Amino acid sequence: MKAGIKLWHPATEPVSAGEVYEYLKGEVFINDKFVCEYLADGMIISTPTGSTAYNLSAGGPILYPDLEAITLVPICPHTITARPLVIPSSEKITVVPSSTQLKLHINADGQEVIDCYEKIDIKILTPHFNIYLFY
Repeated sequence: MKAGIKLWHPATEPVSAGEVYEYLKGEVFINDKFVCEYLADGMIISTPTGSTAYNLSAGGPILYPDLEAITLVPICPHTITARPLVIPSSEKITVVPSSTQLKLHINADGQEVIDCYEKIDIKILTPHFNIYLFY
């Protein structure tokens, strides 16, 4: 994938590293301020709707449906200090893969998988609309 803008509206967005035995090394910024660095098998970025799926299985919290927040959950982190983060959805979240990351898979709700072969910044912004589900 070449550098550019890609828009999705998923409930859960796992971001994983390359082939089966690779890992994700990336820095997380909130409002352009460095927060932490993750070294893990991947990362799950989830809304409240997606918080009861893969996010929960990976040790992330369940978010109340009306809560306007996003979780960042490392998948099988390679350090003991890596913990899930809960961030207000109004904040700008940027995940910057390491310059040594050769290949990055981005999976939006299992519907679309993008393979990135160059360094990109992943920006998570919350859209200003609601989805109403009837059951």
